[in-house]
Amino acid sequence: MMYPVDWNEFEDGEGSFLFYNPNEWTGNFRISAYKGSATYAREVIRQELKDNPSAVSVRIGNMECAYSKEMFEEDGAYYTSHLWITGMDDVAFECSFTVSKGSSAAEAEAVIASLEKRKEGVKYPAEIFLFACPKFTRLMKLLSG
Repeated sequence: MMYPVDWNEFEDGEGSFLFYNPNEWTGNFRISAYKGSATYAREVIRQELKDNPSAVSVRIGNMECAYSKEMFEEDGAYYTSHLWITGMDDVAFECSFTVSKGSSAAEAEAVIASLEKRKEGVKYPAEIFLFACPKFTRLMKLLSG
């Protein structure tokens, strides 16, 4: 997973991570990963498309996604929450990006397009963002199987 260098990462509850730019707010990106059966990701995407009447099937990069959005007001300001359910094989991701109403979701889509599942038994090079965001290693371990 690659995300903008100016985003900071925070644990947003067990297994859920929040990213945002603390210097200039462009949105809050949240991601959670869930592991299941060999076809879990496909099943979760299909279930979201079935259960959520506002969800539509979209492709971001190589990722098949169920996408929906909702608008809300908080303290007089209007926002849009974008939600993607996606994944690969036995790992499903729930990603959301909350932005000011009318703002682009392109930053989140770039992050989603960069998602990949690590292969078990493969040694990967150390990544700089893991040193900057040690809590993120738990999500990476989940993705590693």
